[in-house]
Amino acid sequence: DGEIYGWSGIRGQGKRNRYAGGGELAIPLASADSAIGQVDAKIAARYDFYDDASSVGGASTYQVGLTWKPIDALMFRASRATSFRAPDMHVMFAERSSSYTSATDFLTCVQTEGIKAGESWQGCGEKYGTGSIRQYSEGDPNLREETGYTNSIGMVAQLGKHHSFTLDGFRIYLEDQVGVIGAYTVVQYASECQLGFDAAGQTIDINSPKCQEMLSRVTRNNKGRVTSAITSPFNTGMRQQDGFDFTWNSKYEGTAYGDF
Repeated sequence: DGEIYGWSGIRGQGKRNRYAGGGELAIPLASADSAIGQVDAKIAARYDFYDDASSVGGASTYQVGLTWKPIDALMFRASRATSFRAPDMHVMFAERSSSYTSATDFLTCVQTEGIKAGESWQGCGEKYGTGSIRQYSEGDPNLREETGYTNSIGMVAQLGKHHSFTLDGFRIYLEDQVGVIGAYTVVQYASECQLGFDAAGQTIDINSPKCQEMLSRVTRNNKGRVTSAITSPFNTGMRQQDGFDFTWNSKYEGTAYGDF
C-alpha cells in the first residue's frame, strides 16, 4: 500500500561569447592551356576565441588545397585541414544530477573466482552484479578542446557524356574528443586498472591518466561493494579514421522514357 517517489533532472547555466575571423585565398598557378594543364591552389585561415569560464581560449586553424586538371575530363585533388572545437556548453556547465543504475563488479569477480589474464570474464555478469548503484553526472569546465586534422587525396573523372565518378582517400584524426560513458563501462575500466589487465588479457598501467580518471569515478564501501559511479563527460583521447569515398553518376536526358 506504499507509494514510491523519485526525481531526477538536469540543470545548468553558463555564459559564453565567441569571436571568430578568417579569410580565404584562391590562387591560379597554371592556366588550362599551359603545358601541364590547369593548376589551382586554395589557402584559408581562421581564428576562433571562446570567452567563458573554461580554459579553452582561442586557436588558429587552416586549410590548404591543390587541384590539377591535365585535361578537361580529369582532375586530381589533395587537401589538408586542421580543426578546433570547444566543448559544448551543456557538457561544461551542467549541474550535478543523479539516477540509479546497475553494473557488473568485475574486480570482485576476477579476484573471487581466481581468473587469470587472458581467461574469460563472461560469467561475471550472472553472479557479480552490483545491484542498484547511484550514477552521478555533471559538467566539467576544465574539459579541453577537441583538435584534429583531415587529409584527403583523390580524383574526379568524366567518362564520356553520361558517366562520371569521384574517388577520394582520407584520414580524419581527432585528439581529446569529448565523450560520455555509462556506469557499467566506468566500473569495468576501474576494475581493469586495479587488476592490471583487461578483459582481453592486455596489461593495464594503473598509473596511466585514463586509470587515474576511472578510479576516481568509482566509490566502494568498507566491504568493497560498488556504491556509486560518476559518468560525467571527459576527454576520451585520440580517434583516427581512414577510408575511401567513391561515387558514380550516370545521366541520360531526352530519352523516349524521360530523363534518368
